[in-house]
Amino acid sequence: MLALYIVGGIAFLILLILSIPVDVAFDLHFGEQAKSKARVGWMLGLVWKDIAGKERKHDGKPAKKGRRGMRSMLSLLRTAGLPGRILTLGKRVLSRVKIQQMDADIRIGLDDPADTGTLYSLFWPAVACFQRTKHVVVTVNPSFDEAVLEFSLRGRIRFLPIRMVGPIVGFALSPVVLRTAGSTVVSRWTRRR
Repeated sequence: MLALYIVGGIAFLILLILSIPVDVAFDLHFGEQAKSKARVGWMLGLVWKDIAGKERKHDGKPAKKGRRGMRSMLSLLRTAGLPGRILTLGKRVLSRVKIQQMDADIRIGLDDPADTGTLYSLFWPAVACFQRTKHVVVTVNPSFDEAVLEFSLRGRIRFLPIRMVGPIVGFALSPVVLRTAGSTVVSRWTRRR
């Protein structure tokens, strides 16, 4: 009977910990240099942890990545039903996140000013949709003088970890994900032999 009380107490403690809101404040900048930093807060802002971001200079060259890793990622995404499950997971997780404040500044320009104007006219309807919400401010500044793409994103979001458990468990236990994980494990195991 004592073991049952201990297991019940541990389960209650885990539920209690997962019921405490988590705040995430972030600042991303992409231009000639890419900078990112974030802070994660817990216990309604009493505990904060800084997550150090990496500063990288953008030299115009594509980053080198392992071809085998990219091929395996692409083959996973070609699995029937998996992209839809990933999009569903993304929608469910984002629907449980509360945006407290989000500011986005985009500076965009192409070589030809006419092309910049056309691109800006395509961006504007999407920006107008975001301007209707009171917590999101999106600013797009066209640059007719030079070819440039810079953006910065600052914001603060809050979520309850316990509300994320359902979508994540549903995604992990879906037949397509289990089938994909099983085939990945089997293929890696046979490759090592």
